[in-house]
Amino acid sequence: MKVQRLFTSLSASIDRFVGSIENHEAVADALLSNLADAAARIRLEQASNEARRKRVAAALEAAGNDRLRWQERAVRVHAEDPEKALACVQQLERAEARYSSLEQRLTAADRFAEELAESLAQVESELEQARGQTQQLKVRRACADAREAVACDGLNQEFGSLLKRWERSVLTDEYRFEANRPPQQEPLASEFEREERREALEVRLQAMVRDGAAAGGEA
Repeated sequence: MKVQRLFTSLSASIDRFVGSIENHEAVADALLSNLADAAARIRLEQASNEARRKRVAAALEAAGNDRLRWQERAVRVHAEDPEKALACVQQLERAEARYSSLEQRLTAADRFAEELAESLAQVESELEQARGQTQQLKVRRACADAREAVACDGLNQEFGSLLKRWERSVLTDEYRFEANRPPQQEPLASEFEREERREALEVRLQAMVRDGAAAGGEA
């Protein structure tokens, strides 16, 4: 009894361990692949069964024609040649036996076709449902991973601190650039300053000319 409980406990522990390390997405994809392969095999079997059914149906039609043909021959010659008529009846019975066998094979092929159609419908339904559930779980897994990343306080705090340090560095460089940048004047003010500077230069030039002329007169 203790051994049984031990094995039960070990089995449960192993199941939990396997469940914790199992790649659920890979397993689900493998199962989906198996379902798709099963559907493909059923379609191949459907094509093969349909080809056999067509051959049996053609043979059945030929056997039916043989029945009518031997029956007509037996009736036509029975008065003139009874022995030949009996031989025709024997051929008729062979044709009837072949017709009955082919009819059974055709019925079996039809029944098998129905079974294959039902199986394919079931597999395709399961495949479609499994694909939908797998996609939903993948989305939920991604969302859960995203929420887990967002919920990591340590990471968020470190990232927030990094952004703040980065912002301070950018602001420091911006302030330094603004402080060292020479003031920009408006175009109109610059134009007046150029005119005023030109007038000042002209005044000085005139003064220099007058001073030169005065010096020459004294000499």
